[in-house]
Amino acid sequence: MCQYFGRDEECRFCDINEKLPAAARRGAAYVAVKTVDDVLEALAIIAETDHEAQAYTITGGAVTTDLDGLSEGEFYARYAAAIEARFPRRWISKVVAQALPPADVARFKDAGVRIYHPNYEIWDAQRFALICPGKIAPSAVMSGSAESNRQRRSSAPRM
Repeated sequence: MCQYFGRDEECRFCDINEKLPAAARRGAAYVAVKTVDDVLEALAIIAETDHEAQAYTITGGAVTTDLDGLSEGEFYARYAAAIEARFPRRWISKVVAQALPPADVARFKDAGVRIYHPNYEIWDAQRFALICPGKIAPSAVMSGSAESNRQRRSSAPRM
């Protein structure tokens, strides 16, 4: 679950802004953070019954401090590592996360991730503040500075 959610810091483009409240209105149970075991169980069913699926995506929003004692890169990499250990190269693996430091991108690659897709961002400072308000806050992982974000992207290892 994105740690910007619910603090008036949500990115305006994020689909969780609609999905979570809609589930609550319907009275539907919504587990924002699935366990690794739950994900593996679901993928086992897919592996047995679906012969068309070609990829999976790991995503869930920003981890601004830690989640389960893990940084964002560590948190998402553990899912990929578990999936790839159980179903080696069965599907194309993709992680959608914030624009992260090169060490985290390398962690994804080491876990078996083949595609790393940073979250949609706006590099113009004024638009960034409007569309991604939480990411300009002092607690944010990203500074919101267009120059620092360009440097981060250009120094990231290629997948």
